[in-house]
Amino acid sequence: MLTLIVVSCGVPSGRFRLEGRFRHLNQGEFYVYAPYAINSKLDTIKVADGRFAYECDMVVPTTLVMLFPNFSEQPVFAAPGTKVTISGDASHLREMEIKGGNDNKLMSEFRQATASMSHQQIVGQIEQFVANNPKSPVSAYLIRRYLIEHPEADYAKAASLLKRMAPADNDNQWSPADVKTMAQLAKSVVGATIPDIVKSPYAKVTVVYTWATWSNESLDMQRALGKLYRNNPNNVTLVGICLDGDKKVYKRRVDADSIKWRTICDGMMWRSPELQRTGLMSVSQAIVADSKGKIVLRSSDASEIEKRVSSLLK
Repeated sequence: MLTLIVVSCGVPSGRFRLEGRFRHLNQGEFYVYAPYAINSKLDTIKVADGRFAYECDMVVPTTLVMLFPNFSEQPVFAAPGTKVTISGDASHLREMEIKGGNDNKLMSEFRQATASMSHQQIVGQIEQFVANNPKSPVSAYLIRRYLIEHPEADYAKAASLLKRMAPADNDNQWSPADVKTMAQLAKSVVGATIPDIVKSPYAKVTVVYTWATWSNESLDMQRALGKLYRNNPNNVTLVGICLDGDKKVYKRRVDADSIKWRTICDGMMWRSPELQRTGLMSVSQAIVADSKGKIVLRSSDASEIEKRVSSLLK
């Protein structure tokens, strides 16, 4: 019976297929990756005549993320031997329709219900969602997206919600080790000492930030920080963590931009141990520390970061 179902859907048991159509987009491209999988890589999906298709090997249920040119993202909950279809208007990506599996239905319903809510209101909805769906990978994604990777991260609440889930299933793609990680990240909030990715004695200002070759916003922030560094080489310490999955692409960008300060790229993207030590879970984001190594700012706003660094240099 299972074999007949898989064959009728046209997707082999060890494969996953994503396909769809966007109105008002004749040609273009976007990216897809599995942010919580070890050795995940960034794949490019081409759109031609408004249509696209993507297929990959898959042996266990996986949360994929579609990353669009405007840096908005859309999760897709995938499983071996299944197909997910997407349709929507390219000018209204938030309203796209995703069909295939109960988890994608749950995510679509949650997105629609919270579309006009504030961050804090969404967090309240997440607590209720986790209580109602403790085994769903959607719960794990929402916790990561809004409580771990968000600029207003709340690691203590993330750990509390993760404990309510059912890790024995493995389908929700988190482990008890994530709770321990949350406790570690909670030490990287404003007022804490900067993680030991930077050693004392500290410079007058220390900035640890994330960037990626595919994020123009992060590259702009990196250039602004680089200018401050070059004007104050003895008073500024920069550490950049690149979230590219391809280290060769990363190296070409470092050489092209003549980056002389310390940068890190292990190709593990969001699974990078160096990244997890800092609590910087999105692109682009930074923590700024003073001469005592005390974190004084955690932000994704490039102008706010630049302003704080400049004030600390006075």
